[in-house]
Amino acid sequence: MTDNFKEKLTGLASQLDRSLNPLNSQEELGFLGKVDRQVTESDLEFGPTIDGDEPVVYSDTVLKHDLWSKNRGKEILEDTPALRDIYKCESIKTDEDKERRRQAELSTADFFESLFGLNTEFAENPHDAKRQQYMHDLMETEEFQQLRNDTVLDEYSSSLATVRVSEQWAKIQEEHGEEPGDPGPEGGFGKSAKDALDNAKEDIQDLKDAQRTLGGMGSGDTSRLGVKEIERVYKRIKNSKQLALICRLAGRYQNLAASSQRTKTLDGCEDVIGVTRTGDISQVLPQEIAFLGEDDLLELECLRRISESQAFAREHIGYEEQGKGPIVVVVDESGSMYGDPIANAKALALALYWIAKNQNRWCCMVGFSGGREGTYLPIAPDANKPDDLLDWLDHFYGGGTACDVPLRELPARWEELGCPAGKTDIILITDAYIKVPTEVEQSFNDWKATNEVKMTTLVLSQKDHGYGYRGENGYRDSLNAVSNKVHHIENLTVETEAVHDVLKV
Repeated sequence: MTDNFKEKLTGLASQLDRSLNPLNSQEELGFLGKVDRQVTESDLEFGPTIDGDEPVVYSDTVLKHDLWSKNRGKEILEDTPALRDIYKCESIKTDEDKERRRQAELSTADFFESLFGLNTEFAENPHDAKRQQYMHDLMETEEFQQLRNDTVLDEYSSSLATVRVSEQWAKIQEEHGEEPGDPGPEGGFGKSAKDALDNAKEDIQDLKDAQRTLGGMGSGDTSRLGVKEIERVYKRIKNSKQLALICRLAGRYQNLAASSQRTKTLDGCEDVIGVTRTGDISQVLPQEIAFLGEDDLLELECLRRISESQAFAREHIGYEEQGKGPIVVVVDESGSMYGDPIANAKALALALYWIAKNQNRWCCMVGFSGGREGTYLPIAPDANKPDDLLDWLDHFYGGGTACDVPLRELPARWEELGCPAGKTDIILITDAYIKVPTEVEQSFNDWKATNEVKMTTLVLSQKDHGYGYRGENGYRDSLNAVSNKVHHIENLTVETEAVHDVLKV
């Protein structure tokens, strides 16, 4: 066998090995980062031998890691300038800088793994005893276990919480030194850990609000958005006080919307046609619920049937779901609505959008102010428009109020907007005292009848706020002439009774 033939045979064998075992090739592990140099004996740190046994090998991390979670710590540090600054590892010029950066990456990886990993395990003989103590105190707290409910196997939530915990750890190092084996302040790190967890919990709640508001574009299905998309949307919301407040309120309005939809009376429910099984406790037969007051065995059996959607409920027949048209939300953006009123109005609009999505209905969001052409955002049931929705939520005109957009422009643009036919619900939210001209009243009511439109109006009539308040006799010439129902309310909040009525569309 010639040398040339041997070389060809060896090359063929290597090719086959790379094909059958792609992860054996360093090129295939690019997502783990480049290996700058070969691992040598000097990279392995050994401790003293005990009674002639093998040397003790120290772990550079506190937790056990796979290569992905270890690399994730490096990525989080790279993506967070504030974290690099607090670790003092922004620039790398000397060997000391390199080591500080490496330790920061390892610490960040540990915190990420503790929050993300399904089954986290402590490594044997961790080199940094102080970090081990901090993580032990951290993971023992009840707050940490509650936080993990929201972060386990959720990459972006875990990354957010990791930044908070890492910041606290970096501060502890700065205050108490970095010597390995230093047990830290007397009494452990429990209090410091709780401070970090409180900050992380606030960030995660803001993220959940953003995900719930926009994560299935109203449906709550966050799986439709990738990690990078969620991160981009979340950062935009965090950087806008108005958007952050709206998203925070939207979660409460959405909970109320879900409750109102469950308890509303369905028109078209003709008859009971039989018995079905359900997991919705509001529909379960009284005979089933009665078992909850019996002995432990019957109560457990009842709870099991409900949790497995096997509890009995009446089955009805109805026709209301057919022929439902758009839900249109028209929000007054005049100057007197600034602050809490506009935030609550747009949070309510998001809840109505959520209902439209769940009912597979076309939706349109409209903003208006006096002398402005208005903002229009039509969204089909199968369409997702996160950026357009954020633009609409963050927009605010200011100025005065006129009825041009809701009563003239909206009907004129109806076909242009692509509104489908069917029973339509328009919800108008304003704080203005609007006198409707006779000709506008007639044309709008004719249009309503032609397009099967029902309009419900919320007038914010808080005394000394806006223009809706006109004393005892001030509402005779308001929007009653063009609305099917008008609610005059002092405050627009989740607790407002009129809001419950509106959310039963």
